[in-house]
Amino acid sequence: MKFRKKSVVIEAVQWSGGNVKEIAEFAGVAVRFLGGQHLMIGTLEGDMCASPGDWIVKGVNNEFYPVKPDIMFKTYDPFVVDANGRCGCCDDRDVDVLELLDEKAYCCLKCFITKTRPERMAAYLKNVER
Repeated sequence: MKFRKKSVVIEAVQWSGGNVKEIAEFAGVAVRFLGGQHLMIGTLEGDMCASPGDWIVKGVNNEFYPVKPDIMFKTYDPFVVDANGRCGCCDDRDVDVLELLDEKAYCCLKCFITKTRPERMAAYLKNVER
């Protein structure tokens, strides 16, 4: 049987090996600093070690776990919206409807159409200009 990952927006902080305060504020008691550049993350499956470059992810049940960088970007797309609610890559404002589209989160409707249905981009832009 095959499964598709449900669309969720997660929070994550990348461990640089030196951003101790940022990681501590993000993950709280779930993280222990082992000295040097390694972290121990208390996950639902037990303790896991994080190395510099790993992402510390806050999951849907407020749990934390480390993710290697290559897996992070195979699993998640950046969800970039600025303080004004605009997409960080194309300056669109349609950010509220995105999780419902194609069971994947996109930063804005324009990016969704561009990345999943490029042939419809021209039609979308004509509708926006009206």
